[in-house]
Amino acid sequence: MAGVVTNSSCMKNICTKLCIGLDDFYIFQLDSDGGNTYQNLSLGLISPEEYWSNFSHNSNIEISEDLFKELYKPEVDNSIIFLINELKIRGHRVVCCTNTIESHFREHLRLGNYSIFDFVYSSHLMGVKKPNPEIFKRIIDIERSLPEDIYFIDDDVRNIEVAQDIGINAHLYFSSEKLEKYLSHFLL
Repeated sequence: MAGVVTNSSCMKNICTKLCIGLDDFYIFQLDSDGGNTYQNLSLGLISPEEYWSNFSHNSNIEISEDLFKELYKPEVDNSIIFLINELKIRGHRVVCCTNTIESHFREHLRLGNYSIFDFVYSSHLMGVKKPNPEIFKRIIDIERSLPEDIYFIDDDVRNIEVAQDIGINAHLYFSSEKLEKYLSHFLL
Protein backbone atom coordinates (compact mmCIF):
# COMPACT_ATOMS: atom_id res chain seq x y z
CA MET A 1 0.00 0.00 0.00
CA ALA A 2 2.43 2.64 1.22
CA GLY A 3 5.06 3.53 -1.31
CA VAL A 4 3.04 2.16 -4.24
CA VAL A 5 -0.65 3.08 -3.89
CA THR A 6 -0.17 5.91 -1.38
CA ASN A 7 2.60 8.02 0.09
CA SER A 8 4.18 6.19 2.93
CA SER A 9 4.62 7.93 6.24
CA CYS A 10 3.63 10.56 8.75
CA MET A 11 6.86 10.43 10.76
CA LYS A 12 8.05 13.76 9.35
CA ASN A 13 4.76 15.35 10.45
CA ILE A 14 5.17 13.86 13.92
CA CYS A 15 8.75 15.13 14.21
CA THR A 16 7.63 18.61 13.18
CA LYS A 17 4.78 18.63 15.71
CA LEU A 18 7.03 17.41 18.52
CA CYS A 19 10.00 19.61 17.47
CA ILE A 20 12.36 16.62 17.31
CA GLY A 21 14.62 15.19 14.65
CA LEU A 22 14.07 11.87 12.90
CA ASP A 23 17.03 10.34 14.75
CA ASP A 24 15.41 11.26 18.07
CA PHE A 25 12.11 9.82 16.86
CA TYR A 26 13.75 6.44 16.29
CA ILE A 27 15.53 6.54 19.66
CA PHE A 28 12.39 7.53 21.60
CA GLN A 29 10.44 4.54 20.27
CA LEU A 30 12.85 2.00 21.74
CA ASP A 31 11.66 0.02 24.75
CA SER A 32 13.70 -0.51 27.92
CA ASP A 33 15.47 -3.48 26.30
CA GLY A 34 16.34 -1.51 23.15
CA GLY A 35 13.58 -3.18 21.14
CA ASN A 36 11.77 -1.26 18.43
CA THR A 37 8.21 -0.63 19.61
CA TYR A 38 7.13 0.48 16.12
CA GLN A 39 7.96 -3.00 14.88
CA ASN A 40 5.84 -4.43 17.70
CA LEU A 41 3.03 -2.05 16.72
CA SER A 42 3.21 -3.19 13.08
CA LEU A 43 2.96 -6.82 14.24
CA GLY A 44 -0.06 -6.09 16.43
CA LEU A 45 1.88 -6.96 19.59
CA ILE A 46 1.22 -3.63 21.31
CA SER A 47 -1.50 -1.00 21.06
CA PRO A 48 -1.04 2.59 19.89
CA GLU A 49 -1.60 3.65 23.51
CA GLU A 50 1.28 1.45 24.69
CA TYR A 51 3.49 2.79 21.91
CA TRP A 52 2.86 6.44 22.80
CA SER A 53 3.18 5.79 26.53
CA ASN A 54 6.65 4.35 25.94
CA PHE A 55 7.51 7.21 23.56
CA SER A 56 6.35 9.80 26.12
CA HIS A 57 8.42 8.16 28.83
CA ASN A 58 11.57 8.14 26.68
CA SER A 59 11.17 11.64 25.25
CA ASN A 60 9.79 13.43 28.32
CA ILE A 61 7.12 14.81 25.99
CA GLU A 62 3.54 14.32 27.17
CA ILE A 63 1.63 12.71 24.29
CA SER A 64 -2.04 12.12 24.96
CA GLU A 65 -3.27 11.33 21.45
CA ASP A 66 -2.41 8.83 18.75
CA LEU A 67 -0.21 10.97 16.52
CA PHE A 68 -0.11 8.18 13.94
CA LYS A 69 -3.84 8.67 13.54
CA GLU A 70 -3.96 12.45 13.87
CA LEU A 71 -1.10 13.25 11.49
CA TYR A 72 -1.46 10.53 8.85
CA LYS A 73 -2.74 12.04 5.62
CA PRO A 74 -2.20 9.42 2.92
CA GLU A 75 -2.43 10.61 -0.66
CA VAL A 76 -3.52 8.08 -3.27
CA ASP A 77 -1.72 7.74 -6.60
CA ASN A 78 -4.67 7.77 -9.01
CA SER A 79 -2.61 6.22 -11.82
CA ILE A 80 -2.13 3.11 -9.65
CA ILE A 81 -5.85 3.04 -8.79
CA PHE A 82 -6.61 3.18 -12.52
CA LEU A 83 -4.17 0.30 -13.16
CA ILE A 84 -5.73 -1.81 -10.39
CA ASN A 85 -9.19 -1.16 -11.83
CA GLU A 86 -7.99 -2.20 -15.30
CA LEU A 87 -6.59 -5.46 -13.90
CA LYS A 88 -9.84 -6.19 -12.09
CA ILE A 89 -11.97 -5.41 -15.16
CA ARG A 90 -9.94 -8.07 -16.97
CA GLY A 91 -10.79 -10.62 -14.28
CA HIS A 92 -7.62 -10.53 -12.17
CA ARG A 93 -7.79 -10.75 -8.40
CA VAL A 94 -5.84 -7.92 -6.76
CA VAL A 95 -4.96 -8.16 -3.08
CA CYS A 96 -2.89 -5.92 -0.85
CA CYS A 97 -0.11 -7.18 1.42
CA THR A 98 0.84 -4.31 3.67
CA ASN A 99 3.16 -3.72 6.60
CA THR A 100 1.08 -1.30 8.60
CA ILE A 101 -0.11 -0.32 12.03
CA GLU A 102 -3.65 -0.25 13.39
CA SER A 103 -3.89 3.57 13.21
CA HIS A 104 -2.94 3.73 9.54
CA PHE A 105 -5.05 0.68 8.68
CA ARG A 106 -8.13 2.32 10.22
CA GLU A 107 -7.46 5.59 8.38
CA HIS A 108 -7.20 3.78 5.05
CA LEU A 109 -10.47 2.00 5.86
CA ARG A 110 -12.14 5.30 6.76
CA LEU A 111 -10.97 6.90 3.53
CA GLY A 112 -12.02 3.88 1.45
CA ASN A 113 -8.47 3.35 0.17
CA TYR A 114 -8.65 -0.42 0.62
CA SER A 115 -11.94 -0.76 -1.25
CA ILE A 116 -10.07 -1.09 -4.55
CA PHE A 117 -8.64 -4.45 -3.42
CA ASP A 118 -10.32 -7.84 -3.35
CA PHE A 119 -8.72 -8.41 0.05
CA VAL A 120 -6.16 -6.76 2.34
CA TYR A 121 -3.53 -8.74 4.27
CA SER A 122 -2.19 -6.50 7.01
CA SER A 123 0.87 -7.22 9.13
CA HIS A 124 -0.71 -5.91 12.34
CA LEU A 125 -3.57 -8.42 11.98
CA MET A 126 -1.46 -11.33 10.75
CA GLY A 127 1.34 -10.95 13.32
CA VAL A 128 3.97 -11.23 10.60
CA LYS A 129 5.35 -8.73 8.11
CA LYS A 130 7.41 -8.46 4.98
CA PRO A 131 10.16 -9.46 4.33
CA ASN A 132 9.47 -12.52 6.50
CA PRO A 133 8.67 -15.30 3.99
CA GLU A 134 5.94 -16.56 6.35
CA ILE A 135 3.58 -13.74 5.31
CA PHE A 136 3.91 -14.74 1.65
CA LYS A 137 3.41 -18.44 2.46
CA ARG A 138 0.24 -17.67 4.45
CA ILE A 139 -1.17 -15.56 1.63
CA ILE A 140 -0.36 -18.26 -0.92
CA ASP A 141 -2.25 -20.77 1.25
CA ILE A 142 -5.23 -18.50 1.89
CA GLU A 143 -5.47 -17.47 -1.76
CA ARG A 144 -5.04 -21.09 -2.86
CA SER A 145 -2.53 -20.01 -5.45
CA LEU A 146 0.79 -21.25 -6.72
CA PRO A 147 3.71 -18.89 -6.14
CA GLU A 148 4.41 -18.70 -9.88
CA ASP A 149 0.84 -17.48 -10.49
CA ILE A 150 1.31 -14.48 -8.20
CA TYR A 151 2.64 -11.10 -9.29
CA PHE A 152 3.95 -9.08 -6.37
CA ILE A 153 4.77 -5.37 -6.56
CA ASP A 154 6.68 -3.57 -3.79
CA ASP A 155 8.95 -0.57 -3.33
CA ASP A 156 11.39 -2.40 -1.00
CA VAL A 157 14.03 -4.57 -2.63
CA ARG A 158 14.23 -6.83 0.46
CA ASN A 159 10.57 -7.77 0.05
CA ILE A 160 11.07 -8.41 -3.66
CA GLU A 161 14.05 -10.71 -3.05
CA VAL A 162 12.20 -12.80 -0.47
CA ALA A 163 9.14 -13.12 -2.72
CA GLN A 164 11.35 -14.21 -5.63
CA ASP A 165 13.14 -16.72 -3.41
CA ILE A 166 9.86 -18.58 -2.86
CA GLY A 167 8.93 -18.49 -6.54
CA ILE A 168 6.70 -15.42 -6.75
CA ASN A 169 6.99 -13.12 -9.77
CA ALA A 170 8.08 -9.85 -8.19
CA HIS A 171 8.62 -6.35 -9.52
CA LEU A 172 10.43 -3.52 -7.75
CA TYR A 173 8.18 -0.48 -7.98
CA PHE A 174 9.67 2.77 -9.30
CA SER A 175 6.77 4.44 -11.10
CA SER A 176 3.27 3.75 -12.37
CA GLU A 177 4.54 3.98 -15.96
CA LYS A 178 7.14 1.24 -15.43
CA LEU A 179 4.60 -0.87 -13.56
CA GLU A 180 2.10 -0.56 -16.40
CA LYS A 181 4.75 -1.80 -18.85
CA TYR A 182 5.60 -4.71 -16.53
CA LEU A 183 1.92 -5.74 -16.30
CA SER A 184 1.02 -4.92 -19.92
CA HIS A 185 0.33 -8.55 -20.89
CA PHE A 186 -2.40 -8.61 -18.20
CA LEU A 187 -4.02 -5.48 -19.58
CA LEU A 188 -4.69 -6.79 -23.10
